Amino acid sequence: MNHRNDTNDPDFFFLPRFAQIVQDLWLEEIIPLLLDRPWSLSLADNAEYFFAEAHRIATEDYVPSIEDIGHASEREGVVETNFDSNHYSIRISQVYGQVGCLRKWIPVFDGITSVMFCASLADYDERGVSGCGGQTRLAESLTHFGKVVNSPWFTGKRTSVILFLTGMDEFKAKLHEVPLNQYFPEYTGGTDADKGAEFILSRFAALNNLGLSIFVSMTEVSSVASIRFLMNAVSDTAFENMLRDAGFL
Repeated sequence: MNHRNDTNDPDFFFLPRFAQIVQDLWLEEIIPLLLDRPWSLSLADNAEYFFAEAHRIATEDYVPSIEDIGHASEREGVVETNFDSNHYSIRISQVYGQVGCLRKWIPVFDGITSVMFCASLADYDERGVSGCGGQTRLAESLTHFGKVVNSPWFTGKRTSVILFLTGMDEFKAKLHEVPLNQYFPEYTGGTDADKGAEFILSRFAALNNLGLSIFVSMTEVSSVASIRFLMNAVSDTAFENMLRDAGFL
């Protein structure tokens, strides 16, 4: 608890002794038991990844990998990134920690090409972030997805939605311990992970009242494959909009 944690200091690095303490704690027998009880604690989605990588991150010559950067998403506010790709000028606006402030950040979507929305399949039994009404994280994701895709900002249907459903491996394992129909009584697919994923996808798709184009990926967001998928979806949407503007659609 006394370890210096000024991570904004360019000379900061985790002491190897601290990394060992972190990993020793993570290996305690009580940790898996706590993780198997979804209502007992709420960890950040990237916690397990970074706890497991503590020793590598604690080395003095540590350089973040693509996977590290992809997992380091616990921020707040709206962060914009601009870059060029395949003759396109891309602007990405990322919204962090603003779940309950839809009115404040929804104008960021004005005139955009695509919305990237992430939700974990394994969150169907996890305690919700807001703590209101006893909702699970997945139920909260469905609620916010509906608000986003049906926003007046997208009435012209020029925007596509890129839906990432993550956590498939954890979802497969969890179905045998926590039945999906315990949270969605209408689900009848048992422990079949593919049927379960398709069911959850159908719940998201049913909320798309404006008929926006939806690209779906069940690849982890931090993977290189997901980045390619994202860029292809954005390019396809931009090309379709150009054809529409030219009167071909």
